[in-house]
Amino acid sequence: MKIELICRACHTHFTAPPETPEDDVIQRMTEEGPWFALAAGGCFRDMIHTALQRRGGIACPECGVLVHIVEVSEVLV
Repeated sequence: MKIELICRACHTHFTAPPETPEDDVIQRMTEEGPWFALAAGGCFRDMIHTALQRRGGIACPECGVLVHIVEVSEVLV
């Protein structure tokens, strides 16, 4: 499973496995594209959870609309 942050307004997105370490998530977000304002946490799941608790939502870094958070499964064919 992966967690994906998706902006339905401008289609900005970011995907990572839930247990991805915080340092890896931050590095990927800064290297691959826009920066999502997540909170500190030990892994991607914790970062999202803390951001939601503190702010009630995560805004898209491109347009400011609140992103949708979904779990996606990887299907190998």
